[in-house]
Amino acid sequence: MTPPDEPALRETRIGAYGICIGDDRILVVRKAKGPYKGLYDLPGGGVEFGESPTETVAREFLEEAGVAVEVKELVGSFSLVSVFPADSGTHLVELHHLGFLYRVNLAAPAPVKEDPDGRDSLGSVWLPLRDASPDKLSPLAREGLQCISSQGSGISLRRRAQ
Repeated sequence: MTPPDEPALRETRIGAYGICIGDDRILVVRKAKGPYKGLYDLPGGGVEFGESPTETVAREFLEEAGVAVEVKELVGSFSLVSVFPADSGTHLVELHHLGFLYRVNLAAPAPVKEDPDGRDSLGSVWLPLRDASPDKLSPLAREGLQCISSQGSGISLRRRAQ
C-alpha cells in the first residue's frame, strides 16, 4: 500500500450510463476492478473523443452486456469523489467521477453477456430489484435507481461518495 505521505494520483473521468429495468429487474455489470470492485454497477463508461453521451451508452451496453439498447431520456447526473487503491496496489487514486444517467430500453429481447470482458467487468446479470440492496450496488447504481424511483425529480446531483 502507498505510504501515507505520498499524495494520491488524481483523475477525472466523464462517463455515461444506462438504467435498464424490466420485469422488476435491473441490468447490471459486476465490477472486476477500480473503486467499485465487487459491486453491481450500471452498464456504461467513459465518453470517447467526439462521441455523444447517448452514443457512449449504446456502445457500452453492446460491449459490457452484449445487448442493443434504445437510449430514451436523461434522468440524472452525478459528481462523485472517491479514493481507492490502484489495481497495482502501489498507490492511491483519487477519482472525480462525473456522469450522465439515461433511461434505456432493450432494442429487442436478447440474452445478456454473462462472461467477463477481460477489462473491468465480471459479466452482466439481470438483478431482481428486491436484491438490489445498497451494500451490493456502486454509488452510481444507487443514484440511478434513486433517479428512476423519483420519476419526476429530473436531475440529481451527489457531491461525495460514502
